[in-house]
Amino acid sequence: MRLGHLMKYRAPLEYALVMESCTKWKGPDADLIESISYASTNPFFRSVLFRRALIDYRIHGLHGAVGKHRSEASNIRTEQLTYKRMLKANV
Repeated sequence: MRLGHLMKYRAPLEYALVMESCTKWKGPDADLIESISYASTNPFFRSVLFRRALIDYRIHGLHGAVGKHRSEASNIRTEQLTYKRMLKANV
């Protein structure tokens, strides 16, 4: 979470407020983060860096924009393991 990393080091008080409001399995709502940023006097929340990170968080949530790419060898190995498990389950 790029936004969380930025907030943790540039606005630790607001980061603590946001983290108290969310659960372990669900990230904080982007509207909550935005409302806390409007109420804060920290200049970080007026920066372009924060705005871009917030827009990215609204679009992608807790996951990054770029997915994990696996190599062809890794894909072949995964298929082999899946095939072996399938054979073992049918025996």
